[in-house]
Amino acid sequence: MKAAQNDVKLIKVSEKIKEYIVAIANATRGSERLRLGISPRGTLALMRASQAYAAIQGRDFVLPDDVKAVCVPVLSHRVISRSQNTIRLTQSNENIIEYIIDSVPAPIE
Repeated sequence: MKAAQNDVKLIKVSEKIKEYIVAIANATRGSERLRLGISPRGTLALMRASQAYAAIQGRDFVLPDDVKAVCVPVLSHRVISRSQNTIRLTQSNENIIEYIIDSVPAPIE
């Protein structure tokens, strides 16, 4: 298990992809729909999950689509929405993250 975790860290993340991940994090922090955006640890978790996804896909580098693929499951529980309806909180957070992904331009590799 530890070896697999270390292997994931070897998956290359370009500066453009890192900037994209930070832009997504900043968009959550600046969103009017969220009370609390993702933390620096959440940002790192997004990068690590993107690396793991790229590895599963058989690549040694991360694409913007890898980030998009893991964004909702990695981030939706790490934000707090302004919604008062706690019954639909998870779905609301997922929708907000999807909106943010759609609004942040992905880099062209």
